[in-house]
Amino acid sequence: MKVLKSWLQDYLKFNTSNEELAEKLSLCSFPVDSIETDIDKNIVVAKILAIKEHPDADKLRLVKIDDGENSYEIVCGASNIEVGQLVPFARPGSRVGDHTIKEAEIRGVKSQGMLCSELELRIGDDHTGILILDNKFKLGRAVGELLDSDAIFDLDITPNRGDCLSHFGVAREISALYSRSIVRPPIKLSMSGKQITDKVSLKVNDITACPQYMARLIEGVKIAESPDWIKKRLDLVGISSINNVVDITNYILLDLGHPLHAFDADKIDGDTVVVRRAKSKENIESIDHKQRKLAQDNLVIADAKGPIAIAGIIGGVRSEITNSTTDVIIEAAEFDRRVIRKSSKLLGLATEASHRFERGIDPGGVEYALNKAVKLISEIAGGKISFGILKHGEKGQSIEIDINYAGINKLLGTNLSAHDIDSILRRIGCEIKEGRAIVPLYRSDISIWQDLAEEVGRIFGYQNIDMKKVTTKRVKNENIFFKFKEMLKDILIENGFSENLSYSFIRNDEIGIYHFAKSNLLKVSNSCEKEDLYLRPSLIPLLLKTISKNQSFDRISVF
Repeated sequence: MKVLKSWLQDYLKFNTSNEELAEKLSLCSFPVDSIETDIDKNIVVAKILAIKEHPDADKLRLVKIDDGENSYEIVCGASNIEVGQLVPFARPGSRVGDHTIKEAEIRGVKSQGMLCSELELRIGDDHTGILILDNKFKLGRAVGELLDSDAIFDLDITPNRGDCLSHFGVAREISALYSRSIVRPPIKLSMSGKQITDKVSLKVNDITACPQYMARLIEGVKIAESPDWIKKRLDLVGISSINNVVDITNYILLDLGHPLHAFDADKIDGDTVVVRRAKSKENIESIDHKQRKLAQDNLVIADAKGPIAIAGIIGGVRSEITNSTTDVIIEAAEFDRRVIRKSSKLLGLATEASHRFERGIDPGGVEYALNKAVKLISEIAGGKISFGILKHGEKGQSIEIDINYAGINKLLGTNLSAHDIDSILRRIGCEIKEGRAIVPLYRSDISIWQDLAEEVGRIFGYQNIDMKKVTTKRVKNENIFFKFKEMLKDILIENGFSENLSYSFIRNDEIGIYHFAKSNLLKVSNSCEKEDLYLRPSLIPLLLKTISKNQSFDRISVF
């Protein structure tokens, strides 16, 4: 998952270097696959060597530059450049904004790249001239590493940590690592107009599959492009901009980890939104314009006509937001992760929403996410937030776990005091009460004291735990045959042989080839393949198959 450093800093101010932050996250079980900047790495520092007039254009000039490796000639219209200055040079193939830079002929002269302004680099608003860099910068150095550009961290989030599939979730984890407080700013809504129940009501038929469902109505919105700051953030993490309302639902998903969906309120047939299982032979055209056949295991959001969305996965065309939309219903919900996983597999469809629902969202943050989205829409797209909220279900109860202080120290090999352990558990959001940890709702992966031990180890730092030599009793009677077999393997490998580790089963059609008696073979009763499998009676068949597949090699030696 990609996260922006500037976005994380909306919740937590820190001056940590990118490399230090990446190392810290990696050591606490969030490996950082890469760190990029929002300025393409192929936009580099270059020096202006010469400037001359364009032979066929009064306002253009030919600029010769050196990027430390090669010299290039650029056609440029800026008037603020001089010989000897250092400037940002976009090499051919680099990306500037939404464009890929290519060699191009401009008024009869080939331009081998582009010199960039502040605006083109998205670090300022000045587009009147080329950005002039500090003369101390080294030629060929990536400009993004030198300027105040954003950092994009690509994190490997494990399936059990659905709480970290958002910028707020990662910021919360960083706050625990550095023992700093983090809070979500309160959301205050300004409501006017009619009650939401004057327009639509809610009915949830399957409360197990849908523990919580909420919706708010905004009337009189104007569908348009999103502001640049939203489009830029979405673009940097790989999400395309659609329109202001849809972009805000995607923004909240990445911001808080809560998938939302927007419905055109005027396209809902009847006066009730129903959360139910799909009926036999129902189908829906999803917003990717594909017809999808539904099964009774699919949970849907429906109106009087039928499904308008596949719950937790994708919306339907019939109620999607378009340029003519004026009244919008925003949905926020908690769906059972097993139901969404099964529904997703049946459809063969995985989305950013299903990815998060399958791993578990924060039951305590559903209404907050809804309110933040509605507030943003009213500020950016206009409209009035109707009074009231459609609401089903509650957020549930936190679990309590007895803290086994001695067990935690024994498991980790530490000697931490009860105070130190309590302090670490508070940093991850637990409330400590008389030797018991009250686990926050968003940490569904914690259920036993051993889970608490893992958290103590992560936050304390496994690298900070002293190494101790493990004492073991040596087995008196060594297995001579095993020792001889290992020695023989080493000799063969040293002499260029490859060990063949093959499949333990043979197929029905292979039995006759090698003249095995089927009655003497053990048949696999729960075969995962379409045809029958039998336990191999000899290594020879699969060894021969290996040799056959490797006949193209000049020499093959296997054992």
